[in-house]
Amino acid sequence: MKRLSRDEERILLYDCLFCCQREALIMHYWRLVESAVIKVFALKGIPYTQDGIEDMRNEIFLKLLEKNCKKLWQYQDGRGRSLAGWIIMIANQTVLADFRSKGILNIANCYKLIPLDETFGLAAPENHLYDRKEQEHILRSAMDELPAKSRLILKMHYDHGLSFETIARYLKMKKGAVYTAKSRALDQLRDKVQQKSASR
Repeated sequence: MKRLSRDEERILLYDCLFCCQREALIMHYWRLVESAVIKVFALKGIPYTQDGIEDMRNEIFLKLLEKNCKKLWQYQDGRGRSLAGWIIMIANQTVLADFRSKGILNIANCYKLIPLDETFGLAAPENHLYDRKEQEHILRSAMDELPAKSRLILKMHYDHGLSFETIARYLKMKKGAVYTAKSRALDQLRDKVQQKSASR
């Protein structure tokens, strides 16, 4: 998405508010809002799906456009915040308000794990690791040793079910690079899990 200058933002906002040309504003900020939503979910550690992200993004645009674009009329140019910054602020407030209304902010510290039995075969009968809590401890410890970007890619793909295309858009990477990074991170995680389980 091309970053607009302040003058270009003013034109886009004018067309939306005075000429009822809202499609251009929606299309320009569509991905920005989606990225903002994903970021809030990720920062709060709350599991999400692609459908959930899309629903929340749609809710944010409805909020921006309802009551004759009341929220957009409230934007004040020249106060240090760009229109994009204002829209991100509205997006953040909307997501957090939704969390509060559903009472899910209390699960912000949840740590959803990649299923060991499916990913690494640790629950196979020939393996001595039968205790799920021990498995989770090993995986959590191994995950913590991965580079931050590798952890994020694994969590976005496995925990939240995001496609490689969506992850690439969010992290500003090529789709193929995300797939390669995911495969490399899984190999690293598998090695670490095996080392830790062998030492027990």
